[in-house]
Order: sequence, then C-alpha cells, then structure tokens
Amino acid sequence: MVVMALKYLAYRITGSVALYSDALESIVIVITAAVALWAVWLSGKPADARHLGCCYPRLEDTSSLLLKFRSVQSKHQ
Repeated sequence: MVVMALKYLAYRITGSVALYSDALESIVIVITAAVALWAVWLSGKPADARHLGCCYPRLEDTSSLLLKFRSVQSKHQ
C-alpha cells in the first residue's frame, strides 16, 4: 500500500503517465491477490445444503482462471 501511494505521489509531482499506469497496475495486482485468497479460503469450506456439489469447490477453479488471465494479460503489455 505504501509503494502504491508513493507511485501515485510521484505521478502527481512529475505528471508521468507511466508512473500513474504503474500505480494502477499495482492496485489491480493487490485486488487480484485478495480475490484469489478469498476464493481459496471459500473453496475450503465444506459443502452445505445450499452448495452441495457446486459453488465452493468450483470457486477455486474460477479464481485460478482469473489469475491465469491476469498473468497472460501482464505478459502481453
């Protein structure tokens, strides 16, 4: 969080669009990591009557697809 704030502060001082872009990318990376952590935590919950055989276990698969998309997207920039 401190690094993101410093990048944004540097952007405000210099007006560099590259620093602004880097700060935004850092925010996206933090959000992606938080969603992945939440999905792994949630997928570890046992199935209940509402989620028998679906939802919780599949959430881990869905989050891994999101992470894969994010990593592929980063490589193409």
